[in-house]
Amino acid sequence: MLRKIYFRYMAVKRKFLHPTLLFLFISTQAFAIEGVPSISLKKQIQNKIHKELIAIEKVNHFKFHKIEIIPVIPKSLNFFKGCNNIDLQNTQQKNESYTGTLVRVISCKDSNPQFKMNIKIKVKIWMNVIAAKNYLNKNHVIKADDLIFKNILILKDNDFFTNKDELLNRKLSRSISKGKKITSRTLYPNWAIKKGDVILIEAATKKLKVTAKGQALQNGHIGEQIKVKNLESGKIISASVKNKSKVNTIF
Repeated sequence: MLRKIYFRYMAVKRKFLHPTLLFLFISTQAFAIEGVPSISLKKQIQNKIHKELIAIEKVNHFKFHKIEIIPVIPKSLNFFKGCNNIDLQNTQQKNESYTGTLVRVISCKDSNPQFKMNIKIKVKIWMNVIAAKNYLNKNHVIKADDLIFKNILILKDNDFFTNKDELLNRKLSRSISKGKKITSRTLYPNWAIKKGDVILIEAATKKLKVTAKGQALQNGHIGEQIKVKNLESGKIISASVKNKSKVNTIF
C-alpha cells in the first residue's frame, strides 16, 4: 500500500503541487486504499435531527404523525464522507421552529483538525390537529361534537391544538369553515397563564429534571410558546405553557 502511495506522490510532485495539496492528496489516497466503511452522511444527519424532534414531542406532549428530513448536502461536504461520528450544533435560538429549513453547524469528531461548516436541513412534519367538523359561527361555544382530528402539514406558525379538552366551552372570535384547523387566533382569549403570573419552569431530559421559579412576560394558552423570566438566574427564555402554573423548556 505504501509503495502505491509513494509512486502516486512522485507523479503528483512532478506537477509542482502546493505542499498542502500534496498532504491532502496523500491522506485521501491512503483513506481510499484502506476502504474504511462509513455510515451514510445523510443517515447520520437524519438520525440527529430525529432525536431533536423526539425531545420536542416530549416537552410539548404531542405526537408527530409523519416526519420527513431532507439534508441539503453540498459538494463541499465531501470532507465528511468517511466520518462515522458527526456532530450537529444548533446555533439558532433554542425554541426556533422545528419545521421548514433548519440550520446546523456540522463537524466530524473523528477528524483532526475538525472541519466545521453550516448545513441546511429541510424538515416537514404532519400532525393530527383539531379542526371544525362543520361550519361554525362567530361567538359559537365549542362542544365536543364540533371537533374532528385532521392530518395536516405543520407550518412555522405552530398555532394548533391536539387536545379536545382544551377547546371545550371556548368561544369563537370569528367564524370558521368546515375542516379548518382551530387556532388561538380564532378564539376569544382564555389565557392559561397571564403576564406577570409567578409560575414553575420545568426543564427535563431522560435522566434529569430541573425546576425553577419564573415570571410570565406574556399571556399564553396551553401549548403556546411564551417568554418567561427565570427569577433565580434572571435569564429570559422561551417556554411552552403546560398548564395554569407550569411551563416546559428544553436544556
